[in-house]
Amino acid sequence: MQRPMSPIRVSLPSRKPALDLVAYAALTVASFAGWFAFVRTGAPPLPESVSPDALAILRSGFAQVTIALAAVLLARRLGMDRLRAIAIPMALVFCASWLVETIGVASGVPFGSYSYSSAIGQFLPGGTPWTIPLSWLTATLAFHLVACTLRPGAGFRLGRVLATSFLLLAWDLSLDPAMSTINGFWTWARDGAWYGVPVSNLVGWYLSGLVFAAILEAFRTERIARSSDLRWLAGFLALQAATPVAMVATEGMLSAAIASVVVASITLYSIGGRLKRADGSDLPSDSSQNLAFLAKNSKSFRFASAFLSDELQRIVAGVYGWCRVSDDLVDEARDATPEEIRVRLEAWEDLAKMAYRGRPCGIPLVDEVFGTMAARKVPFDYAHDLLEGLRMDIEPRRYRTAGDLRTYSYRVASVIGVWLTRTTGVKDPWVLERAEVLGHAMQLTNILRDVGDDLRMGRVYIPEQDLEEAGLAEADLVAYASGTRPVDAAWKALVERLMDRADEDYRFAYEGMPQLPLSLRLAVAVAGSVYRGIHASIRANGYDNFRKRAVVGTPRKAVLAAAGLLLLLRAHAVRPALEPALVQGK
Repeated sequence: MQRPMSPIRVSLPSRKPALDLVAYAALTVASFAGWFAFVRTGAPPLPESVSPDALAILRSGFAQVTIALAAVLLARRLGMDRLRAIAIPMALVFCASWLVETIGVASGVPFGSYSYSSAIGQFLPGGTPWTIPLSWLTATLAFHLVACTLRPGAGFRLGRVLATSFLLLAWDLSLDPAMSTINGFWTWARDGAWYGVPVSNLVGWYLSGLVFAAILEAFRTERIARSSDLRWLAGFLALQAATPVAMVATEGMLSAAIASVVVASITLYSIGGRLKRADGSDLPSDSSQNLAFLAKNSKSFRFASAFLSDELQRIVAGVYGWCRVSDDLVDEARDATPEEIRVRLEAWEDLAKMAYRGRPCGIPLVDEVFGTMAARKVPFDYAHDLLEGLRMDIEPRRYRTAGDLRTYSYRVASVIGVWLTRTTGVKDPWVLERAEVLGHAMQLTNILRDVGDDLRMGRVYIPEQDLEEAGLAEADLVAYASGTRPVDAAWKALVERLMDRADEDYRFAYEGMPQLPLSLRLAVAVAGSVYRGIHASIRANGYDNFRKRAVVGTPRKAVLAAAGLLLLLRAHAVRPALEPALVQGK
């Protein structure tokens, strides 16, 4: 596919305003302020009408609401689809943490001897408040989603399990002193070395986190992390940690606060430091920028789009932008492994599915393109097929026959033509077949223009059967590209044969253009003619499409545009002869 411009950087997380985090932050500030004013410095005298226990009840309720709200916010952010996908591991983590805490309260294993106060909720069977396993589940799931996002990849990854448990430990380094030593929500039989907390608790906490993270990893929780908002998760977890860290710092337990930050920072750097992340600033931020994006990255398509209505210009520019960014996720990911690229494409597809199903993902380009696609009842299969074509480019492959190549060109080119045609409301299979064929033609032209560029990327799209019939092999292409073998008659004949094959598809595609809406009809006729004009540029370059790029200048585009409109008129003139085929196709 075409790669002429600078790489597109893409950041998958959502950009929608995190109003839920703003509310959570307000609650966090209020929680700390209430503790500081009424607990640490001593509550002011209460009116006689207020029960002496009112402050304790308020404090207990505030603690429970904070824990419950955290769980609700995370569940709301993930959405029902993703929650259903991990319902079993979530239930297992909740039950496992309840079991571990029950054993701990009864025997002191693995945390040390301790007991809970009813101030943080009603007791479940076994002497554990209901908020404790819920808190374990919320924190473990959120930390594990962060680990999966920073270290993507299918299959069980021990590194993600270890990272989750270390992040949980980092949180507990401040949480336990704050909630036990300072607030007394749970108490220890004997004071421990870590600001009143036994070291055995830190060990037990880490080992418990390992078990809970392993459960999430074993049930492939990484699947829902592919479309998770990393920035939101980071903010959410930072707010969860903010209160205990601020409490221990205020009480002079600076080592606990510093240890929490250091352990978390080292863990995050270790798991995510090698993953190159971009800010997405090159993506169009709204529909008004899509046409500029199109003009920058494809002058031929931008030229043809001038014949579209304003509404179709917006749609075409958006679809082009999404396809181009998708393409760059493969072609510009030079530092990524094939597995990492596949995971990125899966995440990108998950975001598109979210938008298509009516749940904005927060990336304007994706939300606009797939919102329009869904509203116009265009099947999502077209977007899926395009991504399948891009997956074919992740690792070098060869195409044995023209039919094999046609499978590829359908996925990376034809589906776009059919997609846009369906967007205008056209459903006639006869017309859609010709839209598909135009994609084959343009992709073959693209392949011929970019033979040298593709070869340098380790890709050869020309079918092996065609090379053999011309008396050539891949080694000959390398020789042409290096200049050790001059372009000769064998290569010129092969290029002419492939251009004839593309020309046949162009002619077939023009038959269906009169059936398109007028605006799209004119633009497609011009685009087909301008792209077909690349053949003449290849000839003008002496068929050296290894070291010379075939371009079509603006004056030439104007001539080709006129030629395309004449071909369209001719297609209108011969349309009566095609009526039987049209009727049969319907």
